[in-house]
Amino acid sequence: MKKIFNILLTILFTCLLFHINTQKINAASASISVSSSTSQIVVGKEFTVTVKISSSTSLGSWEWVINYNSKNFKLLSGTSYVVDYASNGSKKSASYTYRFKAIGTGTGTIGVKSYGAYAWDESKLSVSAGSKSVKVITIR
Repeated sequence: MKKIFNILLTILFTCLLFHINTQKINAASASISVSSSTSQIVVGKEFTVTVKISSSTSLGSWEWVINYNSKNFKLLSGTSYVVDYASNGSKKSASYTYRFKAIGTGTGTIGVKSYGAYAWDESKLSVSAGSKSVKVITIR
């Protein structure tokens, strides 16, 4: 009887230990949002786009490549490859402004690709990224 009790106790502790070690750990996260000064623009006109990274935890470093439809837009100003870092542990967001010119009709998308970020404590952040669609039209 004592032997059966010890076996059951061992199985119970093994199951508890396995359960504790396999619980999901939630990683810190960041999001990259894209906003535009307009959702529709006439060919030949210029507009601005803001790309913002934000996190509930302090940011350490981040990077991305701006991504856009080159048949619809021409990048006039703003660095297409952003690599930056925080100078202190209290920074939770950063914004970058881009200036585009509408060059071809249709709906084009502006977003980021090849993105990543680290927290101030050097842990890798799980990053989600959005995009913005802008319709380019002609006036007749």
